[in-house]
Amino acid sequence: MPFDRHAFIEIKGSPGATLKVYYSSQKRDRNKEGKFHAAYKTNYLGENDPYHVFLDIKGRGHYVGTILWAEGVKKGSTTFFEGDDSTATDGVFRIHGTGSEDYFNGGKRYPVIFHYYESKSDELNRYHAPEIAIGDINVPWFVSRGYIVFIPDIKYTVRQTGKSALNAVVSAANYLKQFFWVDTAHMGLQGHSYGGFETNYIITHSTIFKAAVESAGVTDLVSIYCGIGDGKAGDQMSYFENGQGRMGGATLWEQKQSYIDESPIFNADKITTPVLMVHNKKDPAVPWTQGVELFTALWRLQKPAWMLQYDGSDHGQSGADALDYTIRITQFFDHYLKGMPPPKWMTDPGYNATAAGYELDISGKQP
Repeated sequence: MPFDRHAFIEIKGSPGATLKVYYSSQKRDRNKEGKFHAAYKTNYLGENDPYHVFLDIKGRGHYVGTILWAEGVKKGSTTFFEGDDSTATDGVFRIHGTGSEDYFNGGKRYPVIFHYYESKSDELNRYHAPEIAIGDINVPWFVSRGYIVFIPDIKYTVRQTGKSALNAVVSAANYLKQFFWVDTAHMGLQGHSYGGFETNYIITHSTIFKAAVESAGVTDLVSIYCGIGDGKAGDQMSYFENGQGRMGGATLWEQKQSYIDESPIFNADKITTPVLMVHNKKDPAVPWTQGVELFTALWRLQKPAWMLQYDGSDHGQSGADALDYTIRITQFFDHYLKGMPPPKWMTDPGYNATAAGYELDISGKQP
């Protein structure tokens, strides 16, 4: 590596070890090359000692990252430490990460996934363990893959829940556009259950999002209103009139236009965002037919859409279904938000996704 005036290398190893160090006298090209600073720090902390400070510097530049080792007195107990890991030394749990092994770099542009479900600000300081997704995306998983995940709170207006979500998410997207490190050309949406409904509504009223994943979301308030939810007649009516549907106590016939306006199905022709849908036949809360309605509408309108169905799961995915779901939504977002090759289950209508797995299409064919 070229250097300006001097370089200092400290080598620690076993006594008597033979090492070779290669270097060049070539100087740094100040017009083309910046400076790289690396620091190594060791602390031997006791139980009551203050926290280890691994970096304390001032100046301009971009923070690339930190590698942290935890070392015990027993042989073989040194462990490489990543943000998603839990580490034990000498057989005792010592430290766990913050949820991501990737460190923010202000000189890089990151794709963004907006995730939402009413209000989640009460989870701001909650530790989210990395795990497979069952409905909502797993935030640490996507952050570890180089995404920003933004979770806005939504303030609702009666009979305008979809519009309330639209205003909150689009306002958040517009706010993030001011930051250099946000890749505004690659922003996605993901919501499950009520968040799935909100995703469906947003993509029928906005064209700024590159990709969307909705899971178990309502698509047609008119058809579901007289249906049966959780095996009981009238449950869906109560849900929309006085529950989460927020129709202010009004029936379908008293506020017919509001029910229509809130239904994404009536604006399916406005959708330009590629969407991956997930709806299961055993879902007791949102009938499978809700997904079929929107998917067949998008098929008829020749819009880019895919629908996953897990016969072993219900309102969310579990077991092997959850793992499959996690892999497929990751492949979907990786293609549309990061430019990676699409999987063959997205490019080939006759492809047996279940039998053939997750093979990528490297032919250059696009969905």
